[in-house]
Amino acid sequence: MKPEKFNNYEMGLKWDLPKGFPLTTAVYRLDRTNTRSTDPNDPTRIVQTGSQRSNGVEIGATGSVTRKWKIAGGYSYQDAFVTSATTAARAGAQVAQVRTTRSRYGITIKFCPG
Repeated sequence: MKPEKFNNYEMGLKWDLPKGFPLTTAVYRLDRTNTRSTDPNDPTRIVQTGSQRSNGVEIGATGSVTRKWKIAGGYSYQDAFVTSATTAARAGAQVAQVRTTRSRYGITIKFCPG
């Protein structure tokens, strides 16, 4: 079986706003060839399949609202699809088990002096 190959392309920006509040963003493309999948006729076997591509964007922000109150958050979007037909999926099909969107957020509050 041929090894999987990856080509990754990414570009990002970071903007430091006043008072320590950085904003970040990135766009990316991940190309994957020689992918593998479970044989649809025999689940105990792995078969060589085609190729996949993921295109995505991520944005995020972190910072301090006050000395004791910090926040963080972000959002990502990813479109992962099959680029060449496989035994498990047709070209153009969405890649299984890959989330399209994701968001995250958090708050930290410091109660101790200092």
